[in-house]
Formats: sequence, structure tokens, C-alpha cells
Amino acid sequence: MMCIRLFLFALLPVISIAATPHTARSYPAQFDLRDSFGSTPGIKQQGNCGSSWAVPIISFAEWSLLKQGNYVELSAQPLLDCAGNANPCGGGPMNDAFDYLKVSGAAAEADYPYTVSPEGDIWGTWNNNTCQTYDAVATGPAVSSPTFLPNATIPEVKEHLSAHQLPVPISMEIYNDFYDYSSGIYSHTSGAHVGSHGVLIVGYGSESTTEYWIVQNSWGPSWGESGYFRIQMIDWGGSNLLDWAILADDFTYVPEPSHGLLQLTALVMLALVSIRKRFKICTSSK
Repeated sequence: MMCIRLFLFALLPVISIAATPHTARSYPAQFDLRDSFGSTPGIKQQGNCGSSWAVPIISFAEWSLLKQGNYVELSAQPLLDCAGNANPCGGGPMNDAFDYLKVSGAAAEADYPYTVSPEGDIWGTWNNNTCQTYDAVATGPAVSSPTFLPNATIPEVKEHLSAHQLPVPISMEIYNDFYDYSSGIYSHTSGAHVGSHGVLIVGYGSESTTEYWIVQNSWGPSWGESGYFRIQMIDWGGSNLLDWAILADDFTYVPEPSHGLLQLTALVMLALVSIRKRFKICTSSK
């Protein structure tokens, strides 16, 4: 029996929620990001930890670095230890991952390894780990914030994939029949609702008359189709399966070690904000 890997998280609409414009869009009939750069990032194993709010965003950053010719295997562990989530293996908003990486940057897996056990306790082995200083090797995304689309359309996701040569992080609902997936095109048919899960759309295609998305999961390379799965293509609006699509720009590669400078800057910024708030409180009370 497959060990259930937790993936619950809450993708909250707190930043850049955009309406879907009704415009003509251009994209190829089929697209697979895995064919674009001569190689692919490794498939992550999130283990028994509901860290799919963080792991797919780290995988997104890896794709961005690969696209730029500066691939580095990145770690999701700093997001669990340092992003301020009190229970990071219990889920969290995906925008928290983006916000943290924009300020503090991403660490290389070799320098700050992901330590959640693949088979341990139901919440993994993460247990109030201490945030460590690290050398950031990437920051981003380069735009001010990602665009969160609760009602994304098939054409705009296809266009973003092919035009930007970047994956599209999404939130999807998981039902019991998804655990039985091994290959082919998944379409929910039965089973109770389990929770939400963060994954990456990396392409699309068709088989006979059925169109599908190609999706990167984070349950290890031996799961599904070498760590990926295909799911019947459906729109987000009114779907009981797809919740959100996130359109984001490239991360920025940091060629020289930052020696913790980004983290220090983040701490200073937080301190200044705190001081400013206290000052406002004092002056308003007079």
C-alpha cells in the first residue's frame, strides 16, 4: 500500500489576483518544457511533509536557472526553517514561498539540504529546525509579484508556458483515486476528497481526442511517469479539481556567494518595519 504523503496547504488569495482578459492568444499545438533545454531538473521528494506550498516553487526556480544556463539544485529546507510558517509540514500559502525567496533567496541543496524523512512521522522529521545562514544562489521572481489566477483559462496557461519557457505552478484538489495513478491520463472518477496539493504544469499535448496537461509532482522520480503525471485538460473556472494557476517570471541567478547578505538585509527590513509601526502607535496615541 502506498504511503500517503501529506500535501495539504492553503493557497490564499492575498496578492496579485488577476482577472482573465478575453484576448486572442498564440501558442503551439503541443509543448513540453522537458524538451526545451537538453536536460531537466531532478524530481523532488517532499516526503511525509505537507510542503507542497514550498517544494514546487523551488522546482520552478530550478527550471528558471536551467533556462538561463545556470542550473543549481535548490533546497526547500530554508522555506520550512526560515519563512515564518509555524507548522511548515502542515501546509501554507504558495505566495509565502515567493515572498520569502524574493527577499532572502534560495539555497543550494548541497549547502542546506532538505532533511524531511521520506517515511517518518506523519508530519515528517521537521521539528522547529533553526534557520541557518546560507549563501543565496538565486532570488526572484524578477517581477514585483506573481499573478494568481483563480479562474485561469487553458489558452492563457498554454501561452505562458510556451512564450516564457517556464512552468506554471498550480493548486489542485486530490481525491483517493489519485493515489492509484501510475501512468496514462488521469481524470477524477471516484473516491473521497483528501486535500489540496501544489504541483507544476510543464507542458500539454493530446492523445486520440483527449487533451492533457503534463504535470511535475514532488513524490520522487519512481512515482507516476518518472515523477510526472498527465491529467485531462480542463479549465479552472468551475472546476472541482484545479484551484489556482500562478504566472511568474524568471528567478535571478546570484553568481557570487552572498554570505548571508540577503538574509541580513531581510532582518534589517523587518526591524525597520517594526520600529516604524511602534512609532506610529506612539504618535497616534498622543
